[in-house]
Amino acid sequence: MRRLSLRWKIPVYLSALLIVLMAAVLAYVNAQASAYVSERLAVELERSRQRVETVQKERFERLQETAALVASFPELKALLATDTATVLDFLEEYERESQRSELLIALDPTGRVIARTDGNGVPPVDNAEVIWTEPALRAGESHGILVTDERVYTASAVPAEANGICFGFIIAGLPVYIEFLSSPKPRWSKWAPSTTVAAALLSIKPTTLWPSLFSL
Repeated sequence: MRRLSLRWKIPVYLSALLIVLMAAVLAYVNAQASAYVSERLAVELERSRQRVETVQKERFERLQETAALVASFPELKALLATDTATVLDFLEEYERESQRSELLIALDPTGRVIARTDGNGVPPVDNAEVIWTEPALRAGESHGILVTDERVYTASAVPAEANGICFGFIIAGLPVYIEFLSSPKPRWSKWAPSTTVAAALLSIKPTTLWPSLFSL
């Protein structure tokens, strides 16, 4: 086999070296790019996680305030011992007068559904005592996911109490799949109790949330 002359060896070796250097540079750039993309992705995921937590916290706060406001009415506490139609009329009139759109469910002290505003009659709330009534009695409120036959809600529950007596519970819920916009300040008319809960409701500012948040 004919050996390459020095004249040809130098270009061949230089070409091979150049190829190796180019491969090394490409590998380095690829590694750096992958690290940068991974870092950016981690940052964006963390921001998204924080955003989701913030939005969820805001939703639960709004729902807790709504449930607490409804449960604060003395008329409702008295009506919880009556019948489904009477309690439902009260809840629907509240929604019309205050221009609210949350799902409202009234429970008796045992967790049995008395009335609900989603037009589905009075089907029971699953695990009402474990998820809603017992935690609400202990902490004054409870939060969680409420699943019905048609929708899934984020929801909050508060007890309707007076002088240490629990007359029942109110659950307020919002569907999780819609873009959530804080409602405008409601018109209170006769639904304006002199409570700090009402003041808190009136202080809520409209906030536009991430549109795709609840379609993940």
